[in-house]
Amino acid sequence: MRKRLKKKNENIIKVTKKMKYSLLICVALFAIWAIISLIFSDMGFSNLWNKEEAPFIYFHLNRVISPGVWGGLSLFIALITLIGSFYLIFTKKAAEPKKLAVIAPLFALMFFGFASLCLGLGWSDDVLDSKDYEQYGAKEKVIVLEDYQEIIPSGMYGGATDYVYISNDGERFSTNTNFTMDVYKGEKYKVRYLPRSKYVIGIDQINNGEN
Repeated sequence: MRKRLKKKNENIIKVTKKMKYSLLICVALFAIWAIISLIFSDMGFSNLWNKEEAPFIYFHLNRVISPGVWGGLSLFIALITLIGSFYLIFTKKAAEPKKLAVIAPLFALMFFGFASLCLGLGWSDDVLDSKDYEQYGAKEKVIVLEDYQEIIPSGMYGGATDYVYISNDGERFSTNTNFTMDVYKGEKYKVRYLPRSKYVIGIDQINNGEN
């Protein structure tokens, strides 16, 4: 009886260790991706590209792919934590079931919350914008420029600079691409943009006599 109990305890300890190692691996993968994404968003690749598709590529990578992977990875970690902890508790293989029953849901809730931030703040609109752009291209509109702003984020990894164009009717367009052109208030500009996010893909000044 003692040998069986000892062997059972040893198996429980092994399973618990494997569970801890799996969680550590998930957290490590998440941390690595977080660092890579932060570095990518701060490098300002959009300022180095001069091809027509560069603004959309940056939009797709930074606002569709990156949040999607962050959110998906967070959901994966949360689900693995819940499923693994429930399995250990219900099969009585957890070394400290009461402690695990408290810590695991909190840990999972944290990652569920982060996933909702990544996938819930306009992400679906960005996905639809990307899909529509690939099928139909960008929308075009002629605006009279009322105001222009460059919003530079603070901090080491604050992200890319936002370039904001505001029309005389109050419509707000933004982009992370520096089109390296002089802009003048009161002048007309043709804006190519994504309709839901109002993200600017291209902008050109309209000279006198042009429609």
